[in-house]
Amino acid sequence: MLISFLTHTGSRSLQYFQLARFSALFLISILLARLSGDKILISQYELFLLIAGTFTFFWVNGILKAFLPYYSQADILKRKEIVFHNFLWLCLCSIFSSTAIYFTGTLLYPSLNQEYLLWLVIYTFFSAPSYFTEYLLFAENKRKTLVLFSTITFILMVFAVIIPVFMGKPFVYSLYALVIFSILRFFYLVMLIGKSAKPAFNFNLFMESAIYFFPILLITLAGGFADYFDNILVSNLFTKTDFTLFRYGAREFPIILLLANALSISFSSQIATGLKNNTLNKELLNLKKESLQLMHIAFPLTILLMIFSEPLFNLLYGESFRDAVFIFRIYLLLVISRVVFPQAVSSGLLLNKMMATVSIIELCVHVSLSVLFINIFGIKGVAYASLIAFMLEKIVLGLYLKRRNNIHFSDYIPTGWFLIYSGTLIIVFLTDFF
Repeated sequence: MLISFLTHTGSRSLQYFQLARFSALFLISILLARLSGDKILISQYELFLLIAGTFTFFWVNGILKAFLPYYSQADILKRKEIVFHNFLWLCLCSIFSSTAIYFTGTLLYPSLNQEYLLWLVIYTFFSAPSYFTEYLLFAENKRKTLVLFSTITFILMVFAVIIPVFMGKPFVYSLYALVIFSILRFFYLVMLIGKSAKPAFNFNLFMESAIYFFPILLITLAGGFADYFDNILVSNLFTKTDFTLFRYGAREFPIILLLANALSISFSSQIATGLKNNTLNKELLNLKKESLQLMHIAFPLTILLMIFSEPLFNLLYGESFRDAVFIFRIYLLLVISRVVFPQAVSSGLLLNKMMATVSIIELCVHVSLSVLFINIFGIKGVAYASLIAFMLEKIVLGLYLKRRNNIHFSDYIPTGWFLIYSGTLIIVFLTDFF
């Protein structure tokens, strides 16, 4: 029954993958806090993931987001070639990133334990390309395999990190287990590539793939770097304990974030198909309906979480993490921008240049406000900067679609429900604030 529900649509199986991935990370953070309580150990784990993510997030997301519409528009023979050449690009970028971490990791992050550097390099090399696995399964409509694979692998990831800590072993043993986990995922991907790809190098297609994903890579870099900048800023201006509290507080509600991301990725492909088949209005209406369903889930859960965040933090992490609660409440407001999808429409209409420009503007606003607000409000100022910048990005994209394509907010956003839900959430936040 559950498998049937999760595989009923392709977007639902992709949503489950993203949910399983981030839920594993969330569960690890809870278990580390409860089983260890050692903030230095937790700080090293968070820094380990932060460094790996800093050097890989832009090209992994850029290549994978470009892959799905690129793959779906091609004929069967070309699809096999696309799979192979995208895998090559992922491996090449992984080599470059791993090398960069080896030579600059401890320079950029002096607090990183030197003993962990080599394991971080190996983990990054194998882990980053392996996320292609789930997207390839999704592209080939292997929904059941995608759901089962996501479930098994992320359960194993939790065990890999937690079991050594539970047994009282040094933290480096968790890193050993993570490296083994990433290697196994990578070799499963190689097996899939062997079945799904045509392993023949074609320079023209190799460059065509790069031309296709490079603008999206730049968009992802501009849009995502701000988050890593915030963490770098906090880690350098505040203590390790403050950094740990910020990392625990600066988290969006993972369920909503993942459902929204998967919905956006899925509909960017559907919007492109609608444009090609002259059914754009139909796809916009479908996006509006799916957005409303997401809002009916996202806003009530977020409001409840806003109200009960303090006792929930005490339950999950303990009293020592109480100072992270207000940061968490600010980040909950990001749900307002997450449940509207002008970026999915823009991507489907192939407005990559415009999206890149808006992303650069958003990055500049985010960085500038983070530096300004951190001197006014302390660590909380970084959260306020994130909130303003993300909302600004969605507004600018929506206004551009209205001006250029005559696509109004109301064409893909259920504006009535959106305003009611958003207003209620803001009132709850302000009530708690005062």
